[in-house]
Amino acid sequence: MLKVLCILTGVGMAVASISVGVSGAAVGWAGKKWWPAKVMEVSADGTKKEIEYSPLSHAKKKWKVCVLIPHLKDPFWKAVDFGVIDEAKRLGVEATLYEAGGYANLPRQLSQIDDCMAQDVDAIVIGVVSEGGVIAKIREASAKGIVVVGMVTTTTTTADPAVTAYVDVSFYDLGHLAGRHLLAAVKDRPAPVNVVGFPGPQGADWSVNGAKGFEAAVANSNIKLLAMKFGDTGKEVQLRLIEDALQAYDKIDAIWATSVAAEVAPDALQRANRKGILIQGYTATETTVRYVQSGQMLGEESEKPVLESRVAMDLAVRALEGDLKGKPRPYHLQPVIAVLTQESLKDYDMGLSFAPPNFKPVFKVD
Repeated sequence: MLKVLCILTGVGMAVASISVGVSGAAVGWAGKKWWPAKVMEVSADGTKKEIEYSPLSHAKKKWKVCVLIPHLKDPFWKAVDFGVIDEAKRLGVEATLYEAGGYANLPRQLSQIDDCMAQDVDAIVIGVVSEGGVIAKIREASAKGIVVVGMVTTTTTTADPAVTAYVDVSFYDLGHLAGRHLLAAVKDRPAPVNVVGFPGPQGADWSVNGAKGFEAAVANSNIKLLAMKFGDTGKEVQLRLIEDALQAYDKIDAIWATSVAAEVAPDALQRANRKGILIQGYTATETTVRYVQSGQMLGEESEKPVLESRVAMDLAVRALEGDLKGKPRPYHLQPVIAVLTQESLKDYDMGLSFAPPNFKPVFKVD
């Protein structure tokens, strides 16, 4: 029997129709028709073509899916949890979810993959903590007939033929878009415009690629990149990194930050009495959206994690039911990145990016 292994953590919550806690388009989360969705179909040579993606109406049988993600420390991964679990409910499949507790916990995620295989699952959707660290396990799962679908934290591992499909976003593009937006805001200032970056965890492919994209965008400009401060995406770690940077550099004109760092930055700047420092994000949370709306942040990007995780679950079911026959292996999709500014947020569908208010993680959908 064809089997699929989906590694991702998820949460289930029945929500009818409510409005997100920020101004913008009203959204109904659970049960909402989220399709057709604009995504990029990526060929093996990197060529991208925009298509409209619509999911299956319902699974043909109650497939058994295992889902794993790196952690649940921030709203981003909670949004991923919500999307994958809500989609599992809509499709009518069983899902068991695991989280590794952080990007440093490779042994735990490897053990969780073993647990999934021992449960005789049909599918794994995986948001990896380390691409190089999990590829051997992914190949082992694939050899057992399990369909593996990569999700979110994927750049190289998922190009392996052991993976059936994957949905991610180019963090290089996210970083590059953020750099271009910041550069446009300071283009008339005299050099140097001193910037410190807070891209995320050291060694994580997504944060490293985000940093590379940002650096490329601001190269040969009036922006001087003082440092890239890598660290775990827990709030305490990111706050400490910002506080250390404020002590180390007398003149900082702007901060480029992942969502958690952007969330804690305004308070850190206020306590340090450092005024006039711009904040440019490159991933979004409900809190940072409010900062953009209030003018505390220039703007940010969203890879639409709820949409991303919904598509990942649907791809797993499609693979199980033979719907991806004729598609390249691995089949690669990317959501169209949303650039969030005060103006664009007025009509943005928050349900593509955020879990419902007060969403609580749930680890089993039966």
